[in-house]
Amino acid sequence: MKSDLKAKRRKPRKGNSAPGVMAKEAGTRLKRGAATQVMIYPRPRTKAIFVRASKLKDLSLSSYVIRAAANAAAYDLGYPLNELIPEEEIKQYR
Repeated sequence: MKSDLKAKRRKPRKGNSAPGVMAKEAGTRLKRGAATQVMIYPRPRTKAIFVRASKLKDLSLSSYVIRAAANAAAYDLGYPLNELIPEEEIKQYR
């Protein structure tokens, strides 16, 4: 299962690439509990929807966004979420 999840690398077009280093599936291991910073820039209405939905689920905004992205990634890859991420790890985003 893991072998078919390898991402195809593509070169960004000049002028259209984001600043910084491209994300990798496996990279330098961080010590447990170390944070990874992800920059997102939602428009005001989009942010308001995220905040409202996260409050309805009683989750922090970051946990809500991580869970939503994980669900979307699992759907896009064609796997159930619990096949890709262990249940214990998913429960940490509460």
